Amino acid sequence: MQHNIKIALIGTGKMGVEYTKVLQHLKLDFTVFGNSKKSCDEFNTKTGVVATPGGLNALESNINSDYNVAINAVSIENLHSVNKILFKKNISKILLEKPAALTPDQFSELENITNSNIFIGLN
Repeated sequence: MQHNIKIALIGTGKMGVEYTKVLQHLKLDFTVFGNSKKSCDEFNTKTGVVATPGGLNALESNINSDYNVAINAVSIENLHSVNKILFKKNISKILLEKPAALTPDQFSELENITNSNIFIGLN
């Protein structure tokens, strides 16, 4: 078992619920960040896990150097905004849900990140 892994799971939708099942099964330490209080409450009902609401502002103020892994499972239109925060916070490993980027410029930005290992989840 790996030590000192602290995971930020961003997204309380369907994919966030599925990632939560896996993380719980693996008994990993993770924190969930969501957008609205309503979506976080629904997530809690489905998973038994409390999620921090507040969207990008909550993510910006709560992600710190304790986190070394992030799973970006937000809606497609918010992937890039969340990615920018994760890059700024120097998260070392990031799993992005597909499509990872919406434009060639956004994808180029991913290619130029040198302080993170970026993985794209495809199902």
